[in-house]
Amino acid sequence: MKGPMLVYKTSFFSVYFGDAQSSLPRDFLMTPCRKEELWQEKPLGAIKTQLQLEDLVFLKQTHSTLGEVVSDENLSALMRYKPEGDFLITQRAQTGLGVYTADCLPIVVYDKAHNVMGMCHAGWMGTVHKVIVHMLQRMQKEYGTDLEQIQILFGPSAQACCYEVQEDFRGHLKDFSFQERVLHERSGKLYFDIPLCNKLQLLECGVKPEQCDFSYNTCTICVDGFCSNRRNRESMNRQLTVAVLNKKI
Repeated sequence: MKGPMLVYKTSFFSVYFGDAQSSLPRDFLMTPCRKEELWQEKPLGAIKTQLQLEDLVFLKQTHSTLGEVVSDENLSALMRYKPEGDFLITQRAQTGLGVYTADCLPIVVYDKAHNVMGMCHAGWMGTVHKVIVHMLQRMQKEYGTDLEQIQILFGPSAQACCYEVQEDFRGHLKDFSFQERVLHERSGKLYFDIPLCNKLQLLECGVKPEQCDFSYNTCTICVDGFCSNRRNRESMNRQLTVAVLNKKI
């Protein structure tokens, strides 16, 4: 695999943030396949080795607020059928949760009190429908997650420097009190701040600013080396973000 792997690692969980050099076709990532076929793809095989994965789960992403809890009971079915959804949650160690993006925002949530991992795919549509809030609510329901005890990492995505939207986009944000903070006008054009929009939703839920880590939130449009649908609409390749619990507590 070309290029360095960018991995955030603690004793409890690890996250791989991919780029264009380690990308895969969107159609492959959305199509169900056997575990052996997954590991034959070089980027996934390298990620498996680096993160010490036993399993890896992706969903068929549809810019929804749907998601799945990954457990011993449904793991095989999730890998075999790959249902639609845009977030994954698990308490299962060595099981990678994956999303694939090309300007959309990957968000990783770790609940240290209950050793629970959440992975969210937040495009503009998922963002305005509060997919990250839906995932947190599911974590609270399934595991009793305390929002004061979570750590959040934002992966590479389009940013307000480049993410141009049309004037009618304001209508999608009419119910947000912070609409004007996430829309920026420059030289007669309008730009959307998708990372900030998700952060402000988290703050409204009670998350504190210091719980949000933007160290890996590079702009995929203006920084070379990332898959970007806005920059190259013909490409169907997507970069990967994979998060895993390192051990069962």
